[in-house]
Amino acid sequence: MPDATTIQNAIHAWLSAATGLPCVWEKQNGLPQRPASYVSMDLGTMTGVGGDVLTHDYSAARPLGQEVEVTAEKSGEWVLKVQAFLELQPGQTGDMAVALLSKAVARLALPSVRDSLHAAGMGVVDVGSVLNLTGLASVKWQGRATVDVRLSVIESVSERVGYFATAEVTTVLTR
Repeated sequence: MPDATTIQNAIHAWLSAATGLPCVWEKQNGLPQRPASYVSMDLGTMTGVGGDVLTHDYSAARPLGQEVEVTAEKSGEWVLKVQAFLELQPGQTGDMAVALLSKAVARLALPSVRDSLHAAGMGVVDVGSVLNLTGLASVKWQGRATVDVRLSVIESVSERVGYFATAEVTTVLTR
């Protein structure tokens, strides 16, 4: 599996370019105060999909005792929750937050965006509907919208092991 930093950087790059707003992680340290307009991102827990795959790759060119590379892979999905918060100016409506996230979601269809996410080890599985949350919790002057994006990832670990070339019996075997 790609490391968390690589995944977070790819998601951050996509949303920053798509929205033009500061993008922050929900559980991010070091933010004294959120900007008036920003996008928040929250990557949930990975959920396994399907069964594990175990592969063995033999190479005589490897050092003795490391001839076989055993790889275990597990497919999984993450749900990325994206929310846009826009400070509304007089005359603006909360629909602007919906338009902003709709544009960001549309960019997921671009080959350059898909390629950068794929390079980080992710694929887009599904994108939910962009929901308008303006006025939620009595926040009159803040446009809000949210969307969930399901991302796929393959978690992979491997190790090298040897095999028995010969076995020697040092005692008499009886029936």
